[in-house]
This record gives sequence, structure tokens and C-alpha cells, in this order.
Amino acid sequence: MSVISSLPAKCKDCHRCIRACPVKAIDLRNGQARVVPERCIVCGLCVTSCPQGAKMVRDDLPLVALWRKNSIPMVASLAPSFPAAFPHLDPHQVIAGLKALGFVHVEETAHAATAVAKHYHGAAQSASDRAVISSCCPVIVNLVEMYYPELIPNLAPTISPMILHGHRLKERFAGAKVVFVGPCAGKIDETRRESSNGAIDAVITFKQLQRHWDDACIDPALLEPTPPAEINRAPRLYPLGRGILESSGLPTTSVATIVSITGIERCIDVFKDLGKVLLQPAFVEALACQEGCVGGSEMPCAHSAMTRREAVMRYHEKCSHQTKPSLPSLGLKWEATPCTFTSRVPPSRDISEEEIRQVLLQIGQAGTEDARNCGGCGYDTCREKAIATLQGYAELEMCVPFMKAKFESLSHLVVDSSPNGVIVTSYDLTIHQFNAEAERIFNRDGLPSKGAHLSAFLDPEDFIEVVATEKVRHKRVEYEQIRTVTRQVIYALPQYKLVVGIITDITDQEVRKRDLDAKHQQTIQRASAVIRNQMKLAQEIAGLLGEATAETKSTLLDLINSLTDENGGTK
Repeated sequence: MSVISSLPAKCKDCHRCIRACPVKAIDLRNGQARVVPERCIVCGLCVTSCPQGAKMVRDDLPLVALWRKNSIPMVASLAPSFPAAFPHLDPHQVIAGLKALGFVHVEETAHAATAVAKHYHGAAQSASDRAVISSCCPVIVNLVEMYYPELIPNLAPTISPMILHGHRLKERFAGAKVVFVGPCAGKIDETRRESSNGAIDAVITFKQLQRHWDDACIDPALLEPTPPAEINRAPRLYPLGRGILESSGLPTTSVATIVSITGIERCIDVFKDLGKVLLQPAFVEALACQEGCVGGSEMPCAHSAMTRREAVMRYHEKCSHQTKPSLPSLGLKWEATPCTFTSRVPPSRDISEEEIRQVLLQIGQAGTEDARNCGGCGYDTCREKAIATLQGYAELEMCVPFMKAKFESLSHLVVDSSPNGVIVTSYDLTIHQFNAEAERIFNRDGLPSKGAHLSAFLDPEDFIEVVATEKVRHKRVEYEQIRTVTRQVIYALPQYKLVVGIITDITDQEVRKRDLDAKHQQTIQRASAVIRNQMKLAQEIAGLLGEATAETKSTLLDLINSLTDENGGTK
């Protein structure tokens, strides 16, 4: 299990962790990045570089809280970089803050650094045919064992001050849990090494310590400073660049025989040259973080590494004037214990040049002249990314130019196949896109359209208005010269300074509508004529019926009169 884990819900497919990782120990699948334990050197750069907080370091705080709840005694080994983590505090308030959390004893890890520094001095003096590389930084040890196994014999074969201090605390505080408090995730990983041998029961990083204080409602700034039981001339500059050299009594100015490097990238550069025997110093002080441990990935302080460095140096000066009997005078055994290192080269499969070429071909980077090497995927070169893809750690879709070209191609395909005319212009009405339907409607002479001014093809008045108002415009427009009627939707994209026109040719619809309207008119006219004729006929029939009725009435009256006598009787 990796010391560093990923939170999928927060991972936003930004590739920042891949860019930050010096050994590319990140596996990306379906846009989700995770740390590959067998490749990870636990430098913590992926944690600090993630803008979404999707990477997290293993947290031993619940374990520490459980020990405290169960009244199990705990002692703290405090890394010498602690003044840099909390520069706003008196260093002794940090000690008071740890005791407020239930630690029965707090001691600086620097006490054990003297013995390790002495071992380095002896190793550097005795080495004749190879450079001795300091081995107190667990990230450096991981880097050598995994990626530069040819330099394993160069690592100083001794345990780190943390492990030595943990063993001595175990001897003095039987039954107590030893908790290391430090600046990086690498120290958590180091406790799992065989050479640790149970010296450290838990590790709390400085960031986690700050969170622990917050959860417990403890403000160390309000506590009375608690000086450590022993203040001696321990090598408190040990976590700084050149601090190991000074603590070991090695020369700090000789470039030919002594090399001091901080920062993982610079360490990698030097290790490459050591492997090629381009450098042949007697001793290499190598610390993975910038300016040494004060630049650790788990530092809660946002100040620069140089400012943190100054905090450590001030505390060193202060302690140099307040020395008390040192721990070695108590009869403790502070001799550094030897340890061994083992090659742990990550597994990989052989990849042929043809396979690499095929991947590059798929992403449009087949030739040297095609290679963008933009780094957008997180890898320095297209070739590295192709190899990672073949090894299963990357995806084709991580290539930014490839995906851009793919989406542009898809966009052009959708636009060109649209049944509507699509016109895209800049705010100055220079044409960026004129799809096939727009060409059919407005460019029947086949003139070059891209880069031309819109006025060369149609009246730009509506586009000009949209540029001025940035409001969507819906309008029916008839172009008499080309006998075309359109329905238009024109809108602006202010963030890109573009105007988009979606134009639908409704000429056929208009013709059909006009034909239909004409037919309606003809039908109405014919119906009106029929009605008029019917009315006329009805009137004529009514007239004839009226005349016939009147005549009949007259005849009948005459008949009745002829049959009736003067007295009303019948003749």
C-alpha cells in the first residue's frame, strides 16, 4: 500500500501530479490519477502540486489519538527542521504543544545525528574509488534503489538519525510508543524498511500536527515555552543544505571532492553523471527537497524555503549559547548501526521502436518534425508519453494537441454537415468559418471565404449590431439579389471575441407558402363567385315564385268571388 493515496472524487484530470512527479509514478485511467506504489519514491511532490487536494499522505493521527485515549505513554522524536515548520512560534512552544497532546517526553532527533555524521565522515575518508552518497534522506534512498541501482554501493551504509533515535528512545522509555514528527511523507515510508526494526511506531507530519492542534483546540502560541530536558550542541543544521557536511566535519567549500545538492531534479542530474563516471567526488550530500528538509512537502508554513532556513539557523544559534549536559554524557550508546540497501527496480516490459512509432502515429506525432513535446500530458517528451502508454500508465487521450485536433476535426465535421449555414467571424467581421451550406447560399461564385470580410458575401448590418450589443438577434432576412429568404440567429461569444451566425435557407418554404396563399386566394375568389351566382339565382327564383304566387292568389280570389252571391251565399 502506498504512503500517498488518491481521492477519485477530487481528481479533475489536470495531469499536474504527472508533471510534478520526477519519476512518473502516476497511473492515469479514465481521467483518474493514482500513485503506483512500486514506482513511487514518496517525495510528496504530487501532494503539494495537486490544486484539488486529491492526493493525501497516510495519517497516523487516529492511532496516536487511540494511544492517548488508552493512556499508553508516548514519546516524540522531533525532526530538527521543526523551527521552520512553525516560524511564528517560539521553538520551545512547539515542544509545549506536543506535551499538551499527551506526549510524556519530547526530544530532538538531532541528538542522534552526531553519530550518523561521524559515520559519514569515516566513510568519506575511507572511500577511494567511489563517491559516498548520504543516506539519511529516505527519498534519495528510494530513488537510488529504484532508478539508479548501480549507485547502491555508493550509499552510506548506516541507518538514519530518525531510526537511531527511535531505538534509543525505546531503550530509555520501555513500553512507550515512539512517534516521529517531521517534514515529509518519506519518513513514513522509511518506517516500513527492514532496517527500521520497529524503532518508530508512528509518524506525524508537521501538517498533520497542526491539524491535530486545531482538532484539540490547542494554540501553542498561548502556551508557556517548554525547553527540552537537554540542550546540547547537537547538529541542528543537519536538515539544511550543507548541514550534513558541517555536522560531519567535511569540507564545505571543496567542489572537487565534496558535492552538496538539494532538490530532486538536481539529485537526478548528479546521479546520472555519477553513473557515467563524469563526476568523482569523495562525498555527495543529497537531500530531495529544496534547501533540504526545510523544503519538505509536509511543511504547513507557506514561507519560502530560505525563510524557513533562517528559522532553523536562529534556533541553532540560540541553543549554541544555552548548552547543558549532552545526552551522550548520560551513558547512552549513540553509535550508528550499519544497514544494507537493495535494488528495487520497478517492473517493466521491453518495448520495441515499432510499438513506440505506432503510438506516436496515433497521436499525430510520428516524425521528429511532428513532435510537439509540449508537456501538456505531464511527460517531458512525446516519446516518454508513448512509452508510458505502452506500459499501461498513460492514455492516448492525455495528449493535448491530439485531443485538440480530434475535437477540432469533430467540430468541423459537425459544422460542415449541418443543414444550416454556419458563419463564424471575429469582432472585426473577418470570416473564420464558412461552412458548406453558407457557401451554397452566399458564395455561388466560389470566392475564397476564410479570412475575407463578411461584407464580401452579405450585408453585415445584423452582425455589427450583435458586436455592439452582444445580444442574440433573431430575424427573417430576404436577399432579393440572390432570390433567397433566410431565418437567422446571430449571437456573440465575448470571451473569444467571435460572432456566430446560424442561417437557415427557407426560400423553398416561402415559395410553397406563397403558392399555397395564391391557391387560397383563388379558392376564395371562386367560392365568392359561386356564392354570388347562387344568390342571384335564388333571387331570380324568389322573384318568379313571388309573381306566380300573386297570380295564383288573384285567380283564386276571382274564382271565389264568382261563386259567391251578393249576400254571401252560394249561387
